[in-house]
Amino acid sequence: MIRNDIRRYWFYLLAGWAFAASHMGVLAAEEPRFSVEVFGSGPPVLLIPGLTCDGSVWQPTVEALKDEREVHVVSIAGFGGQEPVSGPLLPVVKQQLTHYIRSKRLNKPVLVGHSLGGFLALWIASESPTLVGGVVVVDGVPYLPALQQPQATVASMKAAAEQVRRTLSALNAQAFAEQNRLTLRFMVRDPKSAERLAKMTSQSDPATVGTAMAELMTTDLRDQLKAIQVPVLVLVPADSGAPGLDAETVQQRYKNQFASVRRCRIEFVPNVRHFVMIDDPRYFHSALGKFLADPSEYLKQDQSH
Repeated sequence: MIRNDIRRYWFYLLAGWAFAASHMGVLAAEEPRFSVEVFGSGPPVLLIPGLTCDGSVWQPTVEALKDEREVHVVSIAGFGGQEPVSGPLLPVVKQQLTHYIRSKRLNKPVLVGHSLGGFLALWIASESPTLVGGVVVVDGVPYLPALQQPQATVASMKAAAEQVRRTLSALNAQAFAEQNRLTLRFMVRDPKSAERLAKMTSQSDPATVGTAMAELMTTDLRDQLKAIQVPVLVLVPADSGAPGLDAETVQQRYKNQFASVRRCRIEFVPNVRHFVMIDDPRYFHSALGKFLADPSEYLKQDQSH
């Protein structure tokens, strides 16, 4: 058992084709797509960051959990200064995280993911439904384009996804950092928090970010969410602030995205933006703590914190 220490694992695939086929289908031998830091001891929790963020975005959550939980903090290749890799990203991260959970013999870990990290958590839970103990999604969805365009499909978004990939890949470091800084002003309420995030996220590799965005735009998990067996908690802003969309419309679109999850609770958190855990850490850590204590029971409770 790990006790209040930090161990860095650069995860790599040692399993051959036979092991891969018996555990999760054909798994290509790929470069490692993430690193992990482990804090504390107790029942396992995996924290997966969103687009352009490394694991340090979860530091306040680590502090809140590490005395009672074994917290595995993921940092994805190419995000927040992590070394980038070539080729596909999200499908390989999903496969390698699944293998990480199995190889470390983690017992029913709860997956907590922000944005892209929530997407990955849903993907893992839907493909390996007996592997995890619960899922917490922080302003993430199973199919991103449908939030803005409800009729969007993978086929209809392929050209746009490729354009996004090419545009981001063509940015130099300075242009990417400036665009990233401007975007973050709309994703977190406190300007100082936005600047702190910008210092970390601007170190991301533009080509990797482009690849991830294109993969999000062309991977639709909505139908396969019905395979998830564990409780799912979704925490999203009560009002996204999206131009031309009222709060009621946005909330209904989130509900539609998770309609096939059998055991799901969506909480619309007031006075926050995309980084819910940064804008209102008290609310976030209260909800997360109660969910971790008893995921099934939490789904039945009222939404007061």
